[in-house]
Amino acid sequence: MICSPAGAHRWSWFILTTSLIWMGVCAIPGSARGQILTVPNEAKSSGDITPYRDALQKFLAAAVAQLTSDSVEAQTKGRQALENETRLTGQAASASAVYLDAYTIFLTSQLQPVVSNPNPRVRLNVAIVTANVAAAADNDHLKGIALALINDKNEAVVLWGIKAAKFIIPAQVRAFGQIDLRLAQAIVPAVKAHSTGVIAGAIAGEAYDALNLDPRQDPTRFPKLNPKAIQTMIPFVLDLLHERVTQYTRGVPPSPQSDAVGARFLTDPKVWPQLTQQQKVDTMQTLANVIGLAGKQAQSANSYDRIALAITVQRTAAAISIILPANAAAAISTAARLSPQAPAAQISAAADTVLPALKGLPDFQTLQDAPAIQGTAPAPPPASAPTTGPVAIPGASAIPPPPPAGGGTTTRPTGPGTRPPGPTGTGTTPRPGGTTPPPPSRPPTPPVPPRTPPGR
Repeated sequence: MICSPAGAHRWSWFILTTSLIWMGVCAIPGSARGQILTVPNEAKSSGDITPYRDALQKFLAAAVAQLTSDSVEAQTKGRQALENETRLTGQAASASAVYLDAYTIFLTSQLQPVVSNPNPRVRLNVAIVTANVAAAADNDHLKGIALALINDKNEAVVLWGIKAAKFIIPAQVRAFGQIDLRLAQAIVPAVKAHSTGVIAGAIAGEAYDALNLDPRQDPTRFPKLNPKAIQTMIPFVLDLLHERVTQYTRGVPPSPQSDAVGARFLTDPKVWPQLTQQQKVDTMQTLANVIGLAGKQAQSANSYDRIALAITVQRTAAAISIILPANAAAAISTAARLSPQAPAAQISAAADTVLPALKGLPDFQTLQDAPAIQGTAPAPPPASAPTTGPVAIPGASAIPPPPPAGGGTTTRPTGPGTRPPGPTGTGTTPRPGGTTPPPPSRPPTPPVPPRTPPGR
């Protein structure tokens, strides 16, 4: 079974959590998780940070010093302290906006010298802190740190950098005047640079969430977005889909279902009217390419990739149906209702119904056939395809795959590796804590850990 589009990389998250343990980010004894550094609640709830400025800067300097220590225990304490002090102590509520503004401004100056630390474990801790603090702060003061993280060479660091961007970009597009687009501009090149590897699917899924302003993080926020914010992000979502089409020509891309997230954004009733006519044609051409190429790749795909591609065709066609007249929507209903278990011939036949139906509409008569496939490589494990060798973990020793089943054919891992259909979006992403999330008792439902790591 395969899970939701952007959530299709939950198995990658299980591997990432494992990698964090191997790297020493979260393999800390319980006694080492006690917090030493704190900021008083009166400072966090204050509307004037001036009286607490010096104390706050000293706290941040001490916590970042711990974050960059040679001691894994100290690094964990520093990371947890930096995350925890965005909230009122003993309460779930975030601190005041005034405090969080000062907090993120001062934190940026402290992290700037260490964001390029040669130790990947330090950079990964910086990335996790940046993402989690950005989620609480709802401002863009950490944008420079996030940009450096997205441009990092380590894919785990890149992943958390894009997660940080997911919380920073909405604050940027709300701003008056000129919008700083450097963070958004860095995301598609990062997806291109990290299109293979155990967390390539997670990177693609988080990229879509960051560029489509991730309405699942706050469902009430998306309907309130102004047209300028939406218009700003449309070209970036299209660029990401263009890059993914290129990947489809080479083989099955990591987490192909994630592309349905981009499709749903562009065809959303609030978004579609904001597209120019040329962007509407580009959208239909690109989504027709995704469906057409998915149908072609299904012909030689392994069973796991074939299920992923069937879901890609179904969800992308369903997204297109939203904005089609009734007769055209009926013409692609076979694709929009395609079963995940459909055989290759049925996937191909369903995919082949989409382009002719679109070309029958006056606005889309000029659409072209999907580009030819140039290779049929499987998706990188564990995103969709099984692996026949050790799985490479970023910054860690290799973890061997499960033993072959039956006649010696390598099988896909069960438990966290079995990815069922589920709700759209990424949901809550696991955050490193003191323990590895246990595998689910029922393979069709992967665990969704709480946002607060164990031991905090």
